[in-house]
Amino acid sequence: MSSRLSYSNPVLNFIMCNWLDLPVLADLGMLVLRVVTASLMVHHGIDKLQHVEGFSQGVIAGYFPFLLMGGLIPPEFWTYLSAGFELVGSFCLVFGIFVRPAAPSLSSN
Repeated sequence: MSSRLSYSNPVLNFIMCNWLDLPVLADLGMLVLRVVTASLMVHHGIDKLQHVEGFSQGVIAGYFPFLLMGGLIPPEFWTYLSAGFELVGSFCLVFGIFVRPAAPSLSSN
């Protein structure tokens, strides 16, 4: 028995999201969201690996000079670290492994 109200109009039922009461559809929706998000993050990670110098000089050195610590840490380190977080974090997100630590690391990239 559903805890939500049921209307006689099927369009109104759809708008009121009564179909989310079915656990299979809710799980399927979460799977689609996780896969789409992970595929976007993989794209960003691979793009950073293909253009390391451009991202390092254009983004890291340009907008985050405090990360370089006065020249002690090269900007390429931060580029590889960010790409690694995006690739490993998206894998974790799709397969449900360490999702809670992976989500903040992905959102900070």
